[in-house]
Amino acid sequence: MKTSQLVVLFVALVVVVFVATFASQWVGKPREATPQKVDVPASPKQDVVLTFPTTLWPPLDPAGAPTLPLIQERGIPGHKDFWFANNNDVAVTLGLGQKNCTCTNVQVALAPEDWEKRQGKDAATAVTQAALGGAGPLAVLAPAAGAPTPPDSDLSWRALESELANPAAKGFDIPARRGGWVRLAWKGDKAGDQALEAKMWMQTPASGVSETLRIGVKFVEPIRVLPDTRERTFDIIKPGDKPKETAFTILSVTRRSFSLVPESDADQKTRHPFVTLGKPVLLTGEHLDKLQESLRVPALSAYSIPVTVREEIQEGDKVRQIDMGPFRATLKMTSDVGDDPVIFFVTGFVEGDVTVVGDTSTRDRVQLETFSGRSGTTRTVALESDPTVKLTVAQKPDFMTVDLKEGASASGRKTWAMTLTIAPDAVSGAFPRTDDALLRDTAIYLNSKKTASDLGRRVRIPVSGTASQR
Repeated sequence: MKTSQLVVLFVALVVVVFVATFASQWVGKPREATPQKVDVPASPKQDVVLTFPTTLWPPLDPAGAPTLPLIQERGIPGHKDFWFANNNDVAVTLGLGQKNCTCTNVQVALAPEDWEKRQGKDAATAVTQAALGGAGPLAVLAPAAGAPTPPDSDLSWRALESELANPAAKGFDIPARRGGWVRLAWKGDKAGDQALEAKMWMQTPASGVSETLRIGVKFVEPIRVLPDTRERTFDIIKPGDKPKETAFTILSVTRRSFSLVPESDADQKTRHPFVTLGKPVLLTGEHLDKLQESLRVPALSAYSIPVTVREEIQEGDKVRQIDMGPFRATLKMTSDVGDDPVIFFVTGFVEGDVTVVGDTSTRDRVQLETFSGRSGTTRTVALESDPTVKLTVAQKPDFMTVDLKEGASASGRKTWAMTLTIAPDAVSGAFPRTDDALLRDTAIYLNSKKTASDLGRRVRIPVSGTASQR
């Protein structure tokens, strides 16, 4: 075979081997796809959170029991700042999920970058651990360091909206290795205990990472009258008794000072001549300490208000005696804590020659059953008096007529029949009541005389009832 033929044969063999090899590698074998890069949002890391040294105020006592709540005057704004720290190398977003009272709002502020340095070495030690590797002045904030107070200035507070109120509400980014405060502010308009809460989310509202800040607040009136009933009751006052004295205490747990001014002498003589409201006596030292111990609250200021009840008073050259029967005097003082007067009461019973016959609950008073205001009502009650006494009607409610008839005397007592009549549609609702000037006092007043020249003495017989719309 010629040389040229051998070369052609060799080339053909090489081609066959190449084709066979190529086919074995690619024919019938699926081709692998080129990997594509897909962006998957990273879920928040559970350990990338803010550290709150405390989320409850006031804190629990050493035994883990609740302590007394914050005391806040009703209507006066207040707030509590909760310190937090971002001990991470990345920023953490902080937002408001929800709050449990419309009376609150939530704000957040960062501590200034040079704040710790300006507080001095001791303050720096109180809120940080040793800085690591020049990571900044707030490199690692100690969770147990407590809650440093924010400076009065150099802070920019940012209001946070609730996610429930505004689904598009955004959070606030807390830079790495920085600290700050969440401020839970409030203004309570009603007195009473209230637990205020704000749930704070981290990173995203749906991250599941949150802290709930809680505050126990006791909203109080600016001043408090003791006793809490605002009423002092005297024992039976008898003819010839010497003046009787008592006292009220008016205090404030929120104010270090407040003013109290009693009614003028002229007003007192007109409204309650036999009950005298004295000048307030400021309580200090031991007296204030004892008051605080008995109340178990910090009374910042307090007064004792003396009250005197007299069985008789001098009016010119005549002696006037207090009305017999039950009495109730309304005492008023003005104060700089508000426009409304401070009101409290003195009650008692003056024993005399005339009594209303009845059981213990209705003695010396008339308690009408609920009656139809459209029909009216009539009631007759029995009175007893000294045999020498002459009774006449001195005063009565405008919606009522009163007929008084003298009866027989027996066992050293004279009897009387007093009939009161309320005409149809003459009165409506309960009486007496304070919201109607004509119904504040619905008592019947009788004049009692033993002789024609006797000045006489009034007998007060309270009348109460309810005229329904039937």
